Amino acid sequence: MNFTFGITTYSDSPRDFTWRERIRMMCDSIRKQNIPNYEIIIAGGPFVSEGRHSLSLHNRPDIIHVPFDEEATPEIPHISVEGNSVDWFYGQNNIKKGGWITKKKNLMVEKAKYENMVIMHDYCALMPGWYEGQLKYKEENGDDWDVQMNAIENIWGERSRDWVSWDNPKYGQRTPMPYDDKSESAMRHSYISGSYIYGKTKYFWDNPFPEHCVWGSCEDLGWSLPLRSTWKYVMNPYSKVKFIKPKYIGDEPFDRPRPGLYP
Repeated sequence: MNFTFGITTYSDSPRDFTWRERIRMMCDSIRKQNIPNYEIIIAGGPFVSEGRHSLSLHNRPDIIHVPFDEEATPEIPHISVEGNSVDWFYGQNNIKKGGWITKKKNLMVEKAKYENMVIMHDYCALMPGWYEGQLKYKEENGDDWDVQMNAIENIWGERSRDWVSWDNPKYGQRTPMPYDDKSESAMRHSYISGSYIYGKTKYFWDNPFPEHCVWGSCEDLGWSLPLRSTWKYVMNPYSKVKFIKPKYIGDEPFDRPRPGLYP
């Protein structure tokens, strides 16, 4: 199996140590899978090719960097699935840069050369055995699918949003579903959180990410909800992914104990 790994990212400076270490950890987690044919496309962020701040982030033959104007945003504010406009979101969150991730994702899809593509935000790392999990799933279930979800853990080792219901009458809204539920209902009443999306490159090409949406304007819902009536969406729990920074999602508490470097 051949893979393109796309990483959307943003940083003001190559001197951002935390950012550099996350990107390096992500790339190392891919390389350690020993995948025969793969490439890594990084969209956004400073291009760090040489000097003491590079830390081999970009000066490796397996990495392609896609420069991006981080000031760029869609021209027309869009009303999100949940009813908030882009201008409202910017006003509430003071996010003016690095938010046009749908554009970054589509640019990476255009450059991808392999048939399988993993698109990640810049805090996802593959866990050991991810590639072996792909081979095992393919051997057991074949390769006839459009989009595949893998098991996702947050930084504390707890399950995060992976195989998730959107409006499944059995599970309710935004609820993790059992990994062994392979029913038609699970497939049709789910959605995909934008942090980690894995699918066939041709499917991403035929169904581009909505560029009128920015990060935080429910761009993941804007992409996945219109597709779920026809897509072949499967769950592969053999391959696992881990967030390498805290991500507070939904009703997860903000005052929880945080390990190590996150006091």
